[in-house]
Amino acid sequence: MLTNLHFLRPMWFFAFFPLTLIIYSIAKQNTIVTNFQNICDKNLLPHLLKIHGKLKQFLPFSLLFGSGSCLIFALAGPSWSKIDVPIYRQIQPRIILLDMSQDMLNTDLSPSRLERAKFKLHGLLSKETSGQVALIAYTDEPFVVSPLTEDSKTIDSLLPILHPDIMPVSGNSLDKALLEAKKVFHAASNTTSGEVLVLTAKIPTISATKEASTINQAGLRVSIIPMLDNKNFNSYFQPLAKAGNGKVITLTSDDSDINKWLNLSNIKSSFQANNIILLSKLAAESGVRGDEAHRTAVYTSVHEDSSTESTKQFTSAVEFRKKSIQNIQLWKDEGRWFILLAILLLLPVFWRGWLEIISS
Repeated sequence: MLTNLHFLRPMWFFAFFPLTLIIYSIAKQNTIVTNFQNICDKNLLPHLLKIHGKLKQFLPFSLLFGSGSCLIFALAGPSWSKIDVPIYRQIQPRIILLDMSQDMLNTDLSPSRLERAKFKLHGLLSKETSGQVALIAYTDEPFVVSPLTEDSKTIDSLLPILHPDIMPVSGNSLDKALLEAKKVFHAASNTTSGEVLVLTAKIPTISATKEASTINQAGLRVSIIPMLDNKNFNSYFQPLAKAGNGKVITLTSDDSDINKWLNLSNIKSSFQANNIILLSKLAAESGVRGDEAHRTAVYTSVHEDSSTESTKQFTSAVEFRKKSIQNIQLWKDEGRWFILLAILLLLPVFWRGWLEIISS
């Protein structure tokens, strides 16, 4: 412990100068003994004073100085141990648009399109990297099931009750849902960009495509997973994804489609940071050295129009970075123990007569 002892804020030790000056000024004003020495005999003086002797005379001021010293040590931030602090947070808010029209009850996907979409959302919300998520269920009108929140378990618990029969209106207006996603994003997010994922079986209309382009200019990228068994229809969803600067993600039987969307948003988030020095520093602080830290930093300079192989390498670098810098070790401030000691040293001040000595 002593080998690791250091102070987080050592500049506070300069406070010893004013503390010493204050204690000296108070002690100098205590002239009880001096005044009595001028008019009383030395042999009689000890019997007239309630407190006599150098030790008892300066004990109150010693305790005050000791208490003040402990407070200064507390402010200086003594530390001898480290604690793990999580630092990785998903900075890309994600908004899910779930189609709740009657078309989602079709059973071309088993058990139904809607249940398959719920299954996909359950997999997404179960991941630790889901970050801030919002859910909007829409028919002819959009309805916010949950605003942006990191409490994905709450959203997951609401999925079983979602059904077209509980919706106040029927229909399918994706353009209105996209507009509502923009409102939710700007109402709760402090970032300038985010992700939108649409789960629907209906081919987007021209108005929905225009709205996707509009919200993309506001910082939201729109991707879509067609909830259809026939993959040949995916091309009909491409105009919406292109307008929203997103991707058409093919529906799969496992969670690879969701993982693909998560990786896309993670890459975009890192492109916006694009800070090699910062990433290298974080990798180094997390215990990563040499080639690994260099590799992680270099991948941040990959551009969005890079080759598929480079994108795969960059994606693996992002995953490596997330695993390696989820926690860093910071020195723990132990100054609270010195505060307790300072309080204990001040307790004798409340004894009868001690305040009179200090103030005299």
